[in-house]
Amino acid sequence: MRIAVIKPCCIGDAVMSLPALDALALDHPDATTDVYTGRHSVSVYATRSAALRICEIPDIPRPRDVPAISSMIRRGRYDLVVLLDRSRLLRL
Repeated sequence: MRIAVIKPCCIGDAVMSLPALDALALDHPDATTDVYTGRHSVSVYATRSAALRICEIPDIPRPRDVPAISSMIRRGRYDLVVLLDRSRLLRL
């Protein structure tokens, strides 16, 4: 199983997302998880499981960034995508 977690910004929010990642890992122990996050939050996820891959996206995505982000996610052919952000743009 392949899982994508999207949490672009900010460091505190990234820290608060770690229990959600832990829960996903418990529920899907054989899954690989890609975290889409901004460069300021990369260090938060860098210490996590080896099954976690970090994909850098803009900290604060703008409308012009959405096609590239969307394309990255579609290429991943994920079984589950979790958006941990209130961004209307990223919901698209």
